Amino acid sequence: MLQLLWAQDAAQTGRQVRDALAENGDPLASTTVLTVLARLEKKGLVERDPATKAYRATTADPAETADSMTEVLGRSIDRTAVLQRFTGALGVEDLHVLRAALDGAGMGGDGVGVDRRDV
Repeated sequence: MLQLLWAQDAAQTGRQVRDALAENGDPLASTTVLTVLARLEKKGLVERDPATKAYRATTADPAETADSMTEVLGRSIDRTAVLQRFTGALGVEDLHVLRAALDGAGMGGDGVGVDRRDV
């Protein structure tokens, strides 16, 4: 449901979400859709407009966020300084996630798997 809401420019009612899911081959009962949306709202992932009863994602699509970060980094003349400042501002948990992502991509701290032409 979050992917569906991320893809929309405007907030969507429960019925609109249900209809879109059905169009994508995932038909669900209205009560199921509303229950999931309510749970997402409690977690702070969507917000509901009380007047229109429409839902909007409160968090950004991870792919869009990553694309934005890449775009901003690409505008810098000193990528090293930007990355050092960025990682210096991260908390311990985020650093662990980043390390795991680098290790998973074959780019651990030993430099193995890193193509220096891409750095």
